[in-house]
Amino acid sequence: MNTICVFTMKGCPYCESLKKRLSSMDILFEEYDVDDNPILWGQITNELKDDALPTVFIREPDTPQGMVFMPDVNVFDQDDLIKKILDNLKK
Repeated sequence: MNTICVFTMKGCPYCESLKKRLSSMDILFEEYDVDDNPILWGQITNELKDDALPTVFIREPDTPQGMVFMPDVNVFDQDDLIKKILDNLKK
């Protein structure tokens, strides 16, 4: 099963909202605070040329590969992000 990794920042209302929605839907996720994981976050922002939060990385089993979803880059809003998370959980 894919792993949902949510990149957040303390005090970000959008991050808090997404975490609450995922929890209310019983979607398990790993949280990575960008301030506590600067190297990993730097790799993502370097690849996507953006640093919007919350960013979701859906890691495929037994590999570092996966899909990255970032607001205003490849998702329109939180509903679109949730839909893409759910679509990728099935894989």
